[in-house]
Amino acid sequence: HFSLDNFKKLDKIGKGGFSEVFKVQDQTNEKIYAAKILVKKSAQNSKELISRLACEVNIISKLNHPAVLKFIGYNPIDFEKRARPVIITEYASNTTLEYIIHLARHNKTLPFWNDTMRLISIYGIASGMQYLHSQNISHHDLKPGNILMDDFFFPKIADFGLAETQKEEQSEKPSKPSTSMKGTPKYIAPEVWKKSQYTKAGDVYAFSIIMYEIMTSLVPF
Repeated sequence: HFSLDNFKKLDKIGKGGFSEVFKVQDQTNEKIYAAKILVKKSAQNSKELISRLACEVNIISKLNHPAVLKFIGYNPIDFEKRARPVIITEYASNTTLEYIIHLARHNKTLPFWNDTMRLISIYGIASGMQYLHSQNISHHDLKPGNILMDDFFFPKIADFGLAETQKEEQSEKPSKPSTSMKGTPKYIAPEVWKKSQYTKAGDVYAFSIIMYEIMTSLVPF
C-alpha cells in the first residue's frame, strides 16, 4: 500500500468504463503523476472489477522497462477517503498514440510526426512487448488507446486490466476458453474470435494492426 497523504489531485485527464484518471502532484517534490481511480458501477460488477484491478497491480508492480508505464504505488482508499482503489503511475504528458493517429488520419499531423518518430514508436512498442512476453505476460488489449506518449513522444504501454501471467511451461499454449471476449474487436486475432483462447501470438497480431495504422494512418477495416 502507498500513502496518498502527500499527493494533491489535479485535473481529470481520462475516463474509462470503470475508472477515471487524474493528474496528481507529489507536494514533497512537485512531481506530476497519474492516478487511476476505480469507479464501481454496481455491486454486481464490483467483484470482477476488484479482481481485474488486483491482477493489474500484481503485474505492473513487477515490471521495469522504459516502454512500459512505470508503477508508483497503490492504495485501496481514494483521495476523499472512500473505498475506491487508486493506482499511481508515471504521468505520460502527450496523450495517446490513438490521438496522434487520429490527427494524422484527418490531415492534422503534428510537425514532429515524421517517419523517424513513427519508427521510434514501432520499435518502442515492440521492445516493450518483447519484455512482457519474456516475463510470460500477455497483454490481451494492446491498442493505440493503451499506448501513452511521454514528454518526448516515446511510447509507454499501459492498462494491464486484462493482462495474464502464465507459467513458463504454459506460456506458448492457449489459455482456457473464456466465457467472454477480452480486448477491442479491431485488434483481436482471428483464432481468438474462433476459440476465445489467448496466447502471446494474439498480442503480435494486435501489434501488426497498430504498426499498419502508424505507417499508413488508415483505418484497418
